[in-house]
Amino acid sequence: MRRNGRYTDLDDEDTANGNNHEERSSNHDLWGSPQYDQAGGNRLKRFYLRALVGVLGPIDICAYYIAIWRIYLTPNGSREPLLFGPRGAAWVFYSWFVTGVLGLALSLHSLSGVEAGMLMEPAWDVGDATRLMLHSDKIWSGPGGWMRTIKWAVGSRGSSLRRSPSRLWFVFTLPSLLVFIAWSLSGLTMEITQGYCRAHISVPATMTGFSYDMFNEREGDNTYSPATQMWTSGQDMKVPAAGVVYTPEGYDRLKLAFLNQVPAMLPQDDGIPEIFLTAQADHPIEERNWGLLLQYKCTIINHAQDFRMINTSNRALHDYNRLNEGASAVLLDQDSTYLVWMNQTQGKWAANLDAAIESGLEVRSGFDIPTQKSSNLTNQCYIKDQENGTADCPGIHQYRDFEIALWQTLLESTNRMWFEDFHITYNLSIDHNLTEYFDAQAAQVFYSMSWKPAPLHVTAIGVQCRASSSVGSADINGIRSNYSNFQRTDTPIPEPSSGCPRRFGSSTPLYMMGVSGDDEWVARVFKASGTPPPYYATKFLENGAHSSLLLQLNFLQAEHLRRSMLRAYASYAMQLMYNGGQAYTTRNGSNLTFINPNATAFVPGPIIKPGVMPAAVPVTLFCIWALVSSALGIMYGFQRCWTETLDGHTMFRMGAELSDQECKALLKTSNTIEKEDRVALDTIPALVSNTKPETWLGRIGLVKGVKADKKKMYE
Repeated sequence: MRRNGRYTDLDDEDTANGNNHEERSSNHDLWGSPQYDQAGGNRLKRFYLRALVGVLGPIDICAYYIAIWRIYLTPNGSREPLLFGPRGAAWVFYSWFVTGVLGLALSLHSLSGVEAGMLMEPAWDVGDATRLMLHSDKIWSGPGGWMRTIKWAVGSRGSSLRRSPSRLWFVFTLPSLLVFIAWSLSGLTMEITQGYCRAHISVPATMTGFSYDMFNEREGDNTYSPATQMWTSGQDMKVPAAGVVYTPEGYDRLKLAFLNQVPAMLPQDDGIPEIFLTAQADHPIEERNWGLLLQYKCTIINHAQDFRMINTSNRALHDYNRLNEGASAVLLDQDSTYLVWMNQTQGKWAANLDAAIESGLEVRSGFDIPTQKSSNLTNQCYIKDQENGTADCPGIHQYRDFEIALWQTLLESTNRMWFEDFHITYNLSIDHNLTEYFDAQAAQVFYSMSWKPAPLHVTAIGVQCRASSSVGSADINGIRSNYSNFQRTDTPIPEPSSGCPRRFGSSTPLYMMGVSGDDEWVARVFKASGTPPPYYATKFLENGAHSSLLLQLNFLQAEHLRRSMLRAYASYAMQLMYNGGQAYTTRNGSNLTFINPNATAFVPGPIIKPGVMPAAVPVTLFCIWALVSSALGIMYGFQRCWTETLDGHTMFRMGAELSDQECKALLKTSNTIEKEDRVALDTIPALVSNTKPETWLGRIGLVKGVKADKKKMYE
């Protein structure tokens, strides 16, 4: 019956109970008043907080991981073993895994709110109560539920009906699966380790090494002598303190192994590209600093005509006497080439080894090789001689060449000693032999004319080196270990001046061998090459006495000569910039440690480095999860809904709303076996809607195919 535009079924009840007309009339105004609507029913609610969490939560979590990816996991140019990163890495690393626990719960929280709203849409009707139960337990939210669903679906095999979850179940399973996989993989994308960060407050770095002010406090001999000791001792050329070697911007540091270790050690078997050696702090530095820029390389000569300076034509012009023991030098071309000859016949390295070298090097005007002196300081030091008005000292791109040819012979017998009595087996093979210099006449120059040697096996090997250097200031990028904006500077000479360290260049190996005729040069070349020392041979005599000699069993190979020259350059570079890593007292009593106000040092701290999994994989999964979850929240989260979540209490009430026939069918199912009774559950509708659409006051229950009016009042 309809009264005042509203449906009611109370008339029948009044008649059955014997209520009179007056009672109904007295209540007529109450039935038609708005107060009765408020007292008799409730509108469906909107759950704004859960909807906002469902929309914004996934987006925020996805954005947080993207921020970690771009700030902490994106390569910044640093490589092992020097790793750099922003501060706060430990907090970010651990907070992400805490966020993971909250994120999985957030995903369930947001989707379960959307689920109740979507169950009221006919388009998402799950079909029957059996499939509805898959939503009541939210088994779409985790691995346990997924396995349970698979078991449930597989259990229908062999029967006439196949069971499978509804489309809505897959809609909720997809984001749940994505976020579960994404969080598992995100742990593989990052590792926490020790590295370097910028300090909270920039403090000038304390440096170890020579600076612009005290670089010229040493004389030439005070650099070559200790460098020679390092050269022949075989010790590693390790850069002190942090030990970072800087390369130009854009250079691939992976090309050379020594650039990817700290402290760096200058290589012994290869040259180096353009590098910047600067005073070192205990930790990597950045900003502007002063230092030594240098480069060098050495190659083996395979043919005599490959020599540029000690070729056949230049050798014919020599006017020094090769027969004299010691050294001689001649300037062939003014302002360009010096040729130097040194021989040794006194067995300074081994009793049976005689050797000689011929070398050529490029020099500048006024420089005298035997005395190591120059008419102006520009040629020998990193300064500009303003009094003589000379040009600037050569820069990093002005190469100077050095060439060396080594003759050597192993004496089997001479009028000095019968070496064959020691029954020694010699290895006379040699690599990269210069056959053009293999002749008997070349052997005669080893000896004075007072006696003649027996027939000798004479051979020659050769090496050519190129080197250049400069000093100045450059901007240091501590993270990438490179430099930029190098500006060459002259270095000041303290007063009173007693000299200055010699320039790093083509003449470096020759000076360290002993250009003035030092008879130890053969021993130095052999020691620096890393070859085994001479064999200690003993011969026992008939009277019980014995005789012992140091005998060389093989020739020095061309590769060994090249290594010896490379070590000479490396040793001198270490001496120029770091005093070989040893302490040094300056004129004012201080040592090599000084404060550089223009440079700041990084500080050790925890950082996050990329893991084994590319971060782009979980980022993609997080983005899809956030997009799906947020879209569902926007579409269905803000609509009026019958309940906030589909919990156990709600499902119990749903069961109470079934018709008598459906209740009786449900009660027939067994509660003692695991298997559901499909006859009962599959016939029960699953759409959450209005069970009383014909009345003004609706009631939420399970119906079939009728969408609820969300503007009505409900019990």
